[in-house]
Amino acid sequence: MGLQLGPYSANQGSEHAISMEALQANPSGVDLGELKPQLPERLNTKDKVINCAVPQTMADLSRLQAEFSAANSDQLRLIGRRHVRSNNSWMHNFHRLVKGKDRCTLLMHPRDISAQKLDEGSAVTLTSRAGSVQVKLEASDDVMPG
Repeated sequence: MGLQLGPYSANQGSEHAISMEALQANPSGVDLGELKPQLPERLNTKDKVINCAVPQTMADLSRLQAEFSAANSDQLRLIGRRHVRSNNSWMHNFHRLVKGKDRCTLLMHPRDISAQKLDEGSAVTLTSRAGSVQVKLEASDDVMPG
């Protein structure tokens, strides 16, 4: 189905019409020539642009603004992060990628560390509705206060 709907289908009049038979006959691949831009023509929207300001998202902005307003500044926010060396779950325990400095730490802005009267490098307990875990605290200006 993807071949029939794609830019290299016989239905699209491509000079490189691809079929299952053509792919099976060429297990090492098919040369499709030089890459050609396909956007915005292939976008299935009336105006041929990606519309990010959809009504559902825009309607929820006031709730989001209230959630992160100064009124809630005394609460700390926990966000997730990913490391390049463990982006995919199948790579998490591969020794060559996980060896070295412990990357499973809590990054906290230095102002927050001071305000909470904590010490960098100490073990801190993170608690949420799902449970608790102890991690090493690491100061970082790469995260915003709060």
